[in-house]
Amino acid sequence: MKPEIDVEHIARLAKLMLTEKEKEELQSHLERMLEFVKILEEVDVSDVEPMAYPHDASQRMEKDHPRPGLPRDEALRIAPEESFFLYKVPSPLKDIR
Repeated sequence: MKPEIDVEHIARLAKLMLTEKEKEELQSHLERMLEFVKILEEVDVSDVEPMAYPHDASQRMEKDHPRPGLPRDEALRIAPEESFFLYKVPSPLKDIR
């Protein structure tokens, strides 16, 4: 029995506009993912200790040393555009539908 997946709802949540062919492909991919999860659920992990990372390495932390930053004039010289002594960047919201 195949799981019921509302592909249109998922596409709407992700703000995707899909063709019928893309919806069918997504449906197939999601069904396969859920099948893999079902297989993983059958594996006995009762003797496995929970862990945050799959390896025992620890993050090496170095002491933070203050140092002088880049002078404003130098930083603005490499900016594609500047306005009132600040970097001017395109709005990330302008292309949202």
